Amino acid sequence: MTINKTQVLNFLKKCWIFILLLCILLMLGLIQMRLKSPPISEGKPVTLVDKKEPGLSSLKNLIKPSNKATVSFTANQDQVQILFDQRLENLPQPLTTPVKIEIDPEQYTFQAIKTGFTTQTLSFEVKKNEVKEIKIELSPQIINPQFYQLLSETGPAGFGWKNNGVFYHFQNQIKDLETNKTVAVLPLNSQVSFSLGEAILVSSDNNLFIINQFPQLVNLNLKSTLTTISPSGTKLSLFNSNQELEFFDLKTLTKEGKFSLAQSGLKQVFWSDQENQLALVFQKENINNIYLLNLDNSEQKQIFSTSETINQAIFSPQNNNLLITTLNQALVYNFNNQKTKTIEPAPGLKNNLGFWRGEDELILIEKVSQNNRIIDKIWQIELKSLDKKFLLLSAPLSRRINFKNPPVLAKDKNALLLAENDGPLWLFLLQGSLKDYFPKSQLPPEDYDYAAP
Repeated sequence: MTINKTQVLNFLKKCWIFILLLCILLMLGLIQMRLKSPPISEGKPVTLVDKKEPGLSSLKNLIKPSNKATVSFTANQDQVQILFDQRLENLPQPLTTPVKIEIDPEQYTFQAIKTGFTTQTLSFEVKKNEVKEIKIELSPQIINPQFYQLLSETGPAGFGWKNNGVFYHFQNQIKDLETNKTVAVLPLNSQVSFSLGEAILVSSDNNLFIINQFPQLVNLNLKSTLTTISPSGTKLSLFNSNQELEFFDLKTLTKEGKFSLAQSGLKQVFWSDQENQLALVFQKENINNIYLLNLDNSEQKQIFSTSETINQAIFSPQNNNLLITTLNQALVYNFNNQKTKTIEPAPGLKNNLGFWRGEDELILIEKVSQNNRIIDKIWQIELKSLDKKFLLLSAPLSRRINFKNPPVLAKDKNALLLAENDGPLWLFLLQGSLKDYFPKSQLPPEDYDYAAP
């Protein structure tokens, strides 16, 4: 069979599309092979990978056995901070217990730190792949408490701290204790409430005034028989005639909101340090109930009930616990597990008051009948165990501590202002010196240290 030129041309005309597609596919294949191939540097040898185990030699170089040790830290107190002397790779410091970390095998030194407790410096060594548990035991800082008499005048009607200074209400005046000068003159029959911040609340014939700067009294144009100023002195709770609890901003003098209460018979209001929760004490048919009011979500929840008169319902600094004191007992309510633990009372207990010195530490004052006399015993209490460490008697105060005009803890929680029954004002100093609070004054140098009955 003879194929002439004309037949070939006719065949190519019919198949030109197929030939074009075949050429394109060949070109794409070459491009793809070029992209997959690693670039070859001129003058450098090329390492070929074994086709049977592609990439295995490179994978072996990436995987290295870990020799790190695993160390767990726990403590007898909550949220103890751990600070290492050396830098730890990829671990920000300080760490907070409980915590588990992986570290290189070597010798380490760290400090265990918590406010109100003695700092511990500890060392340990770990070996390759070792698993170690370290238990930290912290002890409360040693307190050397002392009493100081601050006034010769007797019977101050009220007292408190303002920007770390001490002021007291005497007759119709507010006086600066350090300078003994009158800083504000008050209406007759006034009652005064101090805060740890700027503001002082004054009530006279149900009219409310605020003092932010001495000697000016600002009329709030409000009436109430039950008002409570917040710890910062910036907010006010007011129980109105409609049985509602209203809230005011004392900086702008504006109303922030109001709440209808879960039950009638409101007797006391206690603010949290964060000022987002309140403990409300109600009395109804000889039963006293404590409700928790959350200002963020308006929730009201009953958490405690007793037939005894309630003295206090005080939030711990971080809002984890509530200290409740009555005439016959002191209790701690935990918000997380909703359980109440009782502090063992002293024999002959007649009354008690308490104060949070830290999230894990309390100061408790017990008024006790002993050998036909009344004495005040002051204790330091560690929260986790509720163990009581005796600090001091109120023996220098011949008429004992006035519970009706209750003591007030300083903002730094190292000093307690208290009044003697029908007597002067005293300072119970837990730590530090008088110069921390009265740097310019010449107060009496004597101190009273009664460590045993």
